[in-house]
Amino acid sequence: PYKFGVLESTTGTYGPVGQPELNGIKLAVKQINAAGGVGGHKLQYELVDTQGTVSLSTTGFKKLALQDGLPAILGPGITPPGLADAPLAGRYKTLEMNFIAQTQAWKTKKANGHVFEVVASQLYLAEDMLNYMSKTNGVKTAALLYANVPFGVAAKGYLTSKAQKYGVKLTTINDFTATKFTFSAQATKIAAANPPGLILWGSGAPSDGLVLKAVRAAGYKGPIVGDVDYGNAAIPSEAGSAATTVVGFSQINYVHPNATTKKFIRGYKSTYNATPEFLSGATYDAVHILAAAAKKAGNFTSAGLVKALTGL
Repeated sequence: PYKFGVLESTTGTYGPVGQPELNGIKLAVKQINAAGGVGGHKLQYELVDTQGTVSLSTTGFKKLALQDGLPAILGPGITPPGLADAPLAGRYKTLEMNFIAQTQAWKTKKANGHVFEVVASQLYLAEDMLNYMSKTNGVKTAALLYANVPFGVAAKGYLTSKAQKYGVKLTTINDFTATKFTFSAQATKIAAANPPGLILWGSGAPSDGLVLKAVRAAGYKGPIVGDVDYGNAAIPSEAGSAATTVVGFSQINYVHPNATTKKFIRGYKSTYNATPEFLSGATYDAVHILAAAAKKAGNFTSAGLVKALTGL
């Protein structure tokens, strides 16, 4: 079999991110193996639960690359572990394909060309959210509430730099701590300012839904647009009835899916009895990209995969 490693935060604060990402990986492996594998080789993976931490992720990377001798590792999906793992990929000459939203990991020289990425840039998501709020909701002034993690901090920069392009003025810009569970101060401030619109940018932690719930409980009634985290399957359980009051963006086209997307959605629903979210789609793609690289290389070595992935 062709065996690869997986670094995922399947438990802990970022379990809501890691679980759907792992589901996408499992589904892709299942479908590829059912179709005969890659050149007759079945795919297998070994999972390390990082709990979203740097220490567990780097320790897991070393185990998978050195102790287990695996040529390829998928993940992690959280930025700090992703940045910490990138130099290890370059040092040990192990292919890594991560799911973080920033480009620093694969651009760092220490990655030595061994780090790849499947998630589209945050910049496009930020522009889509601003465009929607302006054109669909008719909002020209909006507040911004973002998670103070690298994913959210980068988004703040994108949103503030592009707001004017879409005729939106951002006011009442605040952040929230992803690991906390009470957000009455931020919610009260938003409700008191009562902006025509609100943009929420989360982190994938339970705090995302709790912030939404707190804002509505504080009395804010305006339109709310959220990033991909607000398409997360965990949002309804975290936000309660407030979950129906946010438009959460996704890079999956549910309305007019192409043939590949249809196969993914259909397979996900039949396997997990749930509608897939963007995170699952990103990891599902990662496995298929890895399989395509292996087929192109004719082997499952790190050197062969890196060469095949470049320009694929």
